[in-house]
Amino acid sequence: MIEAYFPKSPEYDPVLRYLEKHQSHCRIDRSRAYYTVVTSDVPILIHKRHLRMRTANWHTMFAGGLKGKIMRFDMDIIRVEPEDE
Repeated sequence: MIEAYFPKSPEYDPVLRYLEKHQSHCRIDRSRAYYTVVTSDVPILIHKRHLRMRTANWHTMFAGGLKGKIMRFDMDIIRVEPEDE
């Protein structure tokens, strides 16, 4: 399973909106005080062009924590797959 922790900050709202709209298999838990937790049992694919996100925020997207394998992380696409258990 993938678990990604996003700080509750407006800079990461575009990612959460993107996941809600384009990655409907993601479960988004906003109940925690300082982090929003995104979980998924299947790979997550994020396209930067849809986000209008600053480069610094793009590169620090998973600074809050990540359980999963980053298979691709470049200036255009991030692909995360579940860890082998």
